[in-house]
Amino acid sequence: MASELENHLNELAKKNPKAKILITQWEIERPILEEALTKIPRFFEHYSRHDATHSEKVLEKIGRFLGSKAISKLSATDTWLLLESAYWHDIGMLVSAKDIQRAENDSNFKAYIREIITGVDNELKSVVKCIFSEDGSRLFVEMTDENDNKRRQIIASYFRPKHASRSAEIIESSYKDYGINLVRPMEIEPRIINLLGEICKMHTKPFHEIVNNLPQEQDGSASDSFHPMFVACLLRIGDLLDLDNNRFSPTQTALSGMPPNSKQVHMNNHRSISEILTTPEKIAIVATPDNSTGGQIIESWFNMIREEINNLEKFKTTIVPKNLSNFIPIPRLDLTVKSLDETKSSINIEPALVNDMITIKGNTFIMGSPECEPKRRADEIQHQVKVNDFKMSKYPITQKEWVEVMLDNPCYFKGDNLPVGYVSWFDAIEYCNRRSEKEGLTTVYKETESGIVPDKKANGYRLPTEAEWEYACRAGTTTPFNTGENITTEQANYNGNFPYNNNRKGQNREKTTPVNSFDPNAWGLYDMHGNVWEWCWDWYGDYFSKAVAGTFRVIRGGGWDTNGQDLRSAFRSSYNPSGKFNSFGFRIVCSI
Repeated sequence: MASELENHLNELAKKNPKAKILITQWEIERPILEEALTKIPRFFEHYSRHDATHSEKVLEKIGRFLGSKAISKLSATDTWLLLESAYWHDIGMLVSAKDIQRAENDSNFKAYIREIITGVDNELKSVVKCIFSEDGSRLFVEMTDENDNKRRQIIASYFRPKHASRSAEIIESSYKDYGINLVRPMEIEPRIINLLGEICKMHTKPFHEIVNNLPQEQDGSASDSFHPMFVACLLRIGDLLDLDNNRFSPTQTALSGMPPNSKQVHMNNHRSISEILTTPEKIAIVATPDNSTGGQIIESWFNMIREEINNLEKFKTTIVPKNLSNFIPIPRLDLTVKSLDETKSSINIEPALVNDMITIKGNTFIMGSPECEPKRRADEIQHQVKVNDFKMSKYPITQKEWVEVMLDNPCYFKGDNLPVGYVSWFDAIEYCNRRSEKEGLTTVYKETESGIVPDKKANGYRLPTEAEWEYACRAGTTTPFNTGENITTEQANYNGNFPYNNNRKGQNREKTTPVNSFDPNAWGLYDMHGNVWEWCWDWYGDYFSKAVAGTFRVIRGGGWDTNGQDLRSAFRSSYNPSGKFNSFGFRIVCSI
């Protein structure tokens, strides 16, 4: 299918000399980019392929999704951008020695290291502690092969979330710094090159950024028009559909040794893909994972595909070029996970709960934890905070509430009275605004050039601030939990194999539970400890810095898969606001 796009551009070049310049440039750049992409495994050795085989697969999937009739209607510049973006979009995973040196001296990198060391336990924490101190500076350790491998894991984890933005920078200006020695003809305007960078940048961004930040139509290089929004959407779809069971190179896997556990799981999930069909009318994928954890992750992949196709349908008249509108049907999705553990099909059929808004009377309280509290973290410094009156939902937002507003269900564990999961911070913000509009309230969140900002005078729904969340969770208590000095799995849903402070072990349910399963706190709020992590409005940062920008948003409360200490009232964690996991949910508040 990649050759079909190339053939189409060649056919256009026969009739249009300006299109000939585009195909010639593509034929020059392709082998140069193929060579550059082979260097990505230097740091991303345990990751799936991001070399030319992935680029070709992306183009193949785009071709299958479009079909021959739609391809024949593409303009020369659109076709060239599709070919180029498939090869450029992961170029930001190239990491040079200078990049590493700059990163290790950068305050953002040091903050990233501190976040791993003080945040939720994960497989990277033990790796980081071998190489870096808690303040983010390098330890003076012998750089053995083992330590060098650990350092590469850390570098990869730091640069991976930034790779799309870095791709844009490399395309627009710094490509020669990475040995990509090419000359761009004057006939291909710099503004088009810059838009190629922006298209690649969008392949990891929330969908709304495509609509808000890319132009719908522009003058092209071949006396034609091109459509940045449309190209960006096709790149994302092609990227998402490259799920086949050959995403990992057997040679690279053999040479790099045993991968970290998360990468082994990722590899097994790709290998579990047993059927794929992609046509303009239908996308059908079947996966047969060997355990429920793999099934959850694959279900999250499928949710991303569903979300992308739903967004394309929603914004079709804005995104799809007019001459293609009749040739881009929205395909039927048949995405199936087989052989999952029976919890997947265990659906709660109890009557839906009413999620009342509970009035929380404001007051002054001590936020954070005392130095004597077991498992206390350094970022929990006690300080006095004044909280105004507000209303908070009795439960985390349930799946029934989510579906009524958003019209889809992203959850792996399904049930009306289960908390919604697998939602990002941006999803939660969108839910607040949509529900406010639905109920005739003034929306709180406005999108500006500087990002999302709240209207403090609005009466609509919003996320709680971190201070509001902890104040409501504590409900007047000063102990580690609102249940007292400790907590059991009869009081909250968490991984009971890892209790708090030498408490007895309990259940590990390995799934969410109905939001009314446990007793509420003294103020009538349920599930403030466990079940799903809850997004807060705030950027994560030092309490006293009052951060107005950052990398991560705060999440609180712990989830069904976390240990007991993460459920503490004062425990702070954070994540990329685009991040989604089955244990990420939220509850809403409104000002009084």
